[in-house]
Amino acid sequence: MKRLAISCLLLCLVAWMAGPVFAGEGDDTPRSLSIAISPVSGNVGTVISISGNGADAGQPVFVSLSPAPDSAEGAFVVESVSAAKDGSFSAAITVPEGVTDGRYFVRGEQFTDIGNAMHYYYNSFVVGNPGPEAFLPVTGTLPGTPLTVTAALALLLVLALVTRGLYALSMRKK
Repeated sequence: MKRLAISCLLLCLVAWMAGPVFAGEGDDTPRSLSIAISPVSGNVGTVISISGNGADAGQPVFVSLSPAPDSAEGAFVVESVSAAKDGSFSAAITVPEGVTDGRYFVRGEQFTDIGNAMHYYYNSFVVGNPGPEAFLPVTGTLPGTPLTVTAALALLLVLALVTRGLYALSMRKK
């Protein structure tokens, strides 16, 4: 009976881990924010024209020049613009002094009333002459993503099952 209870508990743990890892806030409104930039490369002092659509008219759109595509953290420039009723917007940002040659990202993003990212879009912008690697696509995932958390929990479950099995074997020999 004790083995059955432990087995059921472990099966429930596996089923719980197989469920969704993260469910964020949201509504049924489809998000389709997109931006276009011109030019796509330049030097320090270049003015980048940004035009976009698909924004929610009730929220400001933040445009930025950032070193990473997945976050505007550490952005060199951040501007806030208002979207028109049809969701279109436009802005211009200038590549500031001190930005070294390399690939950067012009981002357009909106947040909910409580500060969560609602949707974003980015395009690559190349400063100077960084070399061919600047034109390769961006790939990979963020460290600490829900997949990593799930893998860590799965490892703990495997360790628990191995420990339980070793305990059962040791009790059988006595």
